[in-house]
Amino acid sequence: MPRIITLILLCVLHAALALQAQTEVVETQMTRLRIPRVSRPPKLADFLNGTPREAELVVTDFRQYSPGDGEPATQPTTAYLSYDDENLYVAYV
Repeated sequence: MPRIITLILLCVLHAALALQAQTEVVETQMTRLRIPRVSRPPKLADFLNGTPREAELVVTDFRQYSPGDGEPATQPTTAYLSYDDENLYVAYV
């Protein structure tokens, strides 16, 4: 009988610890981005040679979900952002 009580208490403790681990808040640092306004839309040719126009905002600090939630991306990714009166432009390279 004491073994059953011990086993039940261990199961309850394990469940409580698992629940606590799931409810922990992960703090992240948010960064504000200032996307530049452009007078003309970007063209694909602007990015083919690896040197985008100066007007685009360059974003490279991407995080992945799996594997390793929140870890830096395993493959390098760059996004170039800009906007005009009618559109938001995002180019991923």
